[in-house]
Amino acid sequence: MQKAYRFTLITLAVVLMSMTAYKKLASILISQNDIDEAVKNYLLNDVFATNYDSWYKIRPEGLKLPSGDRAALMSDLLKRAKELVNSKEFKESYEISIETNKEAYDYKHKDTLQSKTGLAYNNAISAQKQVSEYQMPDAEATRKAMIQTMNSLPPSVLTQAVGQQIVEIKEQLQDNEKTEAEKKQLQKSLKEKQDLLALSKTNPNEFKKKAIESLYPADMNEKMNNAKNEQDQQFQEQLKKLKEDMAQEQRNYDTYKLENVLPEKLKAFIEEAKSVDYNATVIKGRFTNPVYERKNNNWKYFYRMGKEPMQQAISFAEKWLSELKK
Repeated sequence: MQKAYRFTLITLAVVLMSMTAYKKLASILISQNDIDEAVKNYLLNDVFATNYDSWYKIRPEGLKLPSGDRAALMSDLLKRAKELVNSKEFKESYEISIETNKEAYDYKHKDTLQSKTGLAYNNAISAQKQVSEYQMPDAEATRKAMIQTMNSLPPSVLTQAVGQQIVEIKEQLQDNEKTEAEKKQLQKSLKEKQDLLALSKTNPNEFKKKAIESLYPADMNEKMNNAKNEQDQQFQEQLKKLKEDMAQEQRNYDTYKLENVLPEKLKAFIEEAKSVDYNATVIKGRFTNPVYERKNNNWKYFYRMGKEPMQQAISFAEKWLSELKK
């Protein structure tokens, strides 16, 4: 997943208050909508792996504030950022954003049964109900009736029927998904049908008797029940898979919820902010320690903000996080 510049709500708050506290920033045109979008995109950047820099209008101005002023204003600044995130308007705007993107990313509608998987689940339930309510005819009575009908027909009808069975078996043998055991059984059936068809030329009466037995075997009722049981099992497996998919969709959807995204963002901020070495040295805009020079823009930005402002930011973020856990 690509990482965009992910500058924290701390930066947003700094600049927001600086606009009211310092006339020199009055010329910076940052609307409430800009702020709302910056916070929302910051929260969604990792979720949607965008390259959008949420803070492109805001980020540079934070560093223009004197270090002492940054620390003094930090409490009020962070309160404003927190109020924005907790506002009804912001939450509604955030919800619209994730709903708008639900088709492009792997998560569901708020109503499970409105998702594609949910609809498929409903359809499978309906199909299973129809099958379970179907009353199978008396297999043995059907078998006897068909045998009686076949006995009254000329052998040529049975010859065609056996010939069609041979064609169908050959087609099944072309199926690459068949296992070796299945193919072996099909080969056996093919040989039996071919031998039976050959019998029609040498002993028509015997052929007729065996052909009817082949078409309507004594265990036909058992085979029909087995087929129904197998179909029921397939339905159960399908429903199980769909339920698992729906559960995964729910987990995916929950990942995008603000109440889940915000704590993760705060934890990530706290961890990264605490890792900053404010004693690091910089020469000509580059860290002398190559490890620090390879750090991301967040880490470097926190370093430039300064230790005291960032310590206040960490304390506020930790308190905010503890409130979210209650």
